[in-house]
Amino acid sequence: MLFTKLGSNVAAVCWSVNGAFVTRPINLAVSTNDASEFTCTTNHTNATTSPNPAIIHWWYMAGGGSTKMRPIVSLCEVYSRKDKSVYHTESAAGGACNLIVNSTQLMNAGRYLCDDERGKAMSTAELVLLGNPIIALI
Repeated sequence: MLFTKLGSNVAAVCWSVNGAFVTRPINLAVSTNDASEFTCTTNHTNATTSPNPAIIHWWYMAGGGSTKMRPIVSLCEVYSRKDKSVYHTESAAGGACNLIVNSTQLMNAGRYLCDDERGKAMSTAELVLLGNPIIALI
């Protein structure tokens, strides 16, 4: 299933869903300084990590043809101190882990991947930065 929605300078395309994911992250196109939010929910949860049942990890792959993935979230917690100024997470019941880019900059553009810790299910979405409108002086 494919659909597009527009609003608040955000365009999104939904990917098809496979059995491991209840909600997959969607592609985002946002303006500079806007917050960006990716949602990922799998049908796998971990009852021992209360109150956060999500066993989701988030990875980042820079644009421009790079193939190196960098971990940014483990078990729905931002990995490093440096990344905590750029990202934060929100978890919800049912295994959801939302990744939020606090203030999107060019360096945040690229591919974001969520996985269910088992490494068997991975879903990706692209973050694209929209250009600033050109203002003509007359």
